[in-house]
Amino acid sequence: VGRATSAPSKEQPHPVGLPAAASVAGAVTGTVWPSAASPAAADSASVLQRHVAFFDRQASGVLWPWTTAAALRDAGFNPFLAVAMALVIHAGLSWWSLDSFIPHPGLPIYVKNIHRCKHGSDSGTYDTEGRFVPQHFEDVFARHARSSPLYLTGADLARMAAHSRCVADPFGWAAHVLEWGSLYLLAARNGRLHKEDDGTLFYHLANERRARTAKRN
Repeated sequence: VGRATSAPSKEQPHPVGLPAAASVAGAVTGTVWPSAASPAAADSASVLQRHVAFFDRQASGVLWPWTTAAALRDAGFNPFLAVAMALVIHAGLSWWSLDSFIPHPGLPIYVKNIHRCKHGSDSGTYDTEGRFVPQHFEDVFARHARSSPLYLTGADLARMAAHSRCVADPFGWAAHVLEWGSLYLLAARNGRLHKEDDGTLFYHLANERRARTAKRN
């Protein structure tokens, strides 16, 4: 459960420029990812399922530690970090996505149940059903991006992590820092993590890595 949205103020401005698909700022969307920069990116899967689809290389609906590690490697993480992150992710989230209360030794994550893996102390961009909340996504930049509304710096991410903390939630605190910190290390350009609105960031990173590899060869 995320922290309640603060009242608008000079320090906590609300975003502007949302498209018609997000005309009710707090409304959630099941399959559409509307924002100021990407008004209508749609798919039959939930937005959170689309978010993790990059890691489901065979479109089997099940993520395994080795497939997640391969996807992280493809996105640009070094092999050791990719394996370590995959193990941490699956150890922390696998059980919550299962259809059984009995843990699976292979630590699979079932994409259909990925909404169960939502943790506390996050940005609130996804709700507990895997739906997208446009206002919360825009709030990340409206509230925490001090230099420009189009990107976040390392200092911005640190402020966001402190602002998003929920009481007695060390797992959520750690997960938030791991997710945003690793994304910053991987995707930031000149210390800036630029705004991505349609859920394709990992695909862009993978394509860039393949292009660099092909150029070297």
